[in-house]
Amino acid sequence: MTKQLIVGKAVSIKDLKTALDKSYSAKTVKEGFGDFQVDPSLTTRETQTYVNPNTNQVLVVHRGTASMSDIFTDLAYSSTGYKGKRFKEAEKIQKQAEAKYGAKNVSTLGHSLGSLISADVGSNSKEIINYNKPMTLWNRKRDNEYQISTKNDPFSWFHKPKKKDTLLNKHVEIDSKTIDPVKEHSIKKLDELDENMMVGNGLKKMTSKELKQVIKTYNRSAKTGHKIKHYGKMKKAELRQIANKIYTY
Repeated sequence: MTKQLIVGKAVSIKDLKTALDKSYSAKTVKEGFGDFQVDPSLTTRETQTYVNPNTNQVLVVHRGTASMSDIFTDLAYSSTGYKGKRFKEAEKIQKQAEAKYGAKNVSTLGHSLGSLISADVGSNSKEIINYNKPMTLWNRKRDNEYQISTKNDPFSWFHKPKKKDTLLNKHVEIDSKTIDPVKEHSIKKLDELDENMMVGNGLKKMTSKELKQVIKTYNRSAKTGHKIKHYGKMKKAELRQIANKIYTY
């Protein structure tokens, strides 16, 4: 397994990719993935809400462009800043999810147009994690926002990582070997990152239960002889130390 710096608890690259993939389903999502379950009362074709009952982790996922109405939303927002129905409906679900589960438990995710929406409506959530967020005159960068982009993505090209954000993993850039706009913008490019890499709010803010979940996730893909044993009885400081060793360069 390729080791990566871990700078957060909320979402692994594997779960981020799965959630974003499912957001483009032709039908309203009915099933979850991994330990995450769908909350049908807070799920539409444009926005999905997933809950992990073991950790109280919540993902609110805002879909990118997938229809003609989305294209008009893109054009209206890019040219005038007008938000329209799509933004308002997304904001409604976001607020309901935060009220139901607690904003500190919610990670807000988005790709493409969905990342513009997540940055707009996710300011009160624990974190915003965006992939290939387009540059427009009207979009905003939140203090709790983390970005992932591909180097040659035509929509997020002007979001060049700052050195500070790169060091803190607040902006992760995926190298590009092509100039194909479809390929470089696609969710599949996330496969080039370590699927166990975590992006988000920081190890120091994780509870013992959450640190154990990180180690459990690592053990699932670790080879025999490299799995972490007896972590269930470890104290928080030791758990954090092990989590850092697992994912530190």
